[in-house]
Amino acid sequence: MVTPSSWRESYRAQYAYAESMQTELRGHLSKLPTGWYSESRIKEEKSFYQKIENGRYVDHTKLEDFLGGLIVVPLPTDVPRALAALDNFYSIRYQRPDDRDVATFNANAFPFNDIRLYGTFKVDESLPPRPLDEIVFEIQVKTFFQHAWSSATHDLIYKNDKFSWTRSRISAQVKATLEHAE
Repeated sequence: MVTPSSWRESYRAQYAYAESMQTELRGHLSKLPTGWYSESRIKEEKSFYQKIENGRYVDHTKLEDFLGGLIVVPLPTDVPRALAALDNFYSIRYQRPDDRDVATFNANAFPFNDIRLYGTFKVDESLPPRPLDEIVFEIQVKTFFQHAWSSATHDLIYKNDKFSWTRSRISAQVKATLEHAE
């Protein structure tokens, strides 16, 4: 794939901000309760270009998941506590799915639907404004089961160069069965 120079420039510009933001995000995530897992990542260049090429983003200068954080909690009942902990440093602008308690897909469809929050760092009014204060980034909140499942199937299903309907279908059915056990 030939990558337009505007995409490369956009990636480099966002990367510079994301590095500073990741340091700050890691500091916040390190204060989460013992027994929870957290991580952060900056989108890889290849993945950035794929999102633009696939038409998933019109404005590639403001990719909402260029910086991503992850909080993994033991059980679904811990998710509300994780959301409350985020409130200490994160201003949520919107989330996907809009309402995690309402199913929006057909019963026989199993797309990726884990909690993804999009927002900014909370602004400290006692400090001068920073360009970072307005950059939206993603934080996912998952259970250990959801995280293990996505780790096991991400490259096989989501990022695989050769889509396999059969592999995707079986993966979705197994995940649905295991979700009920959780």
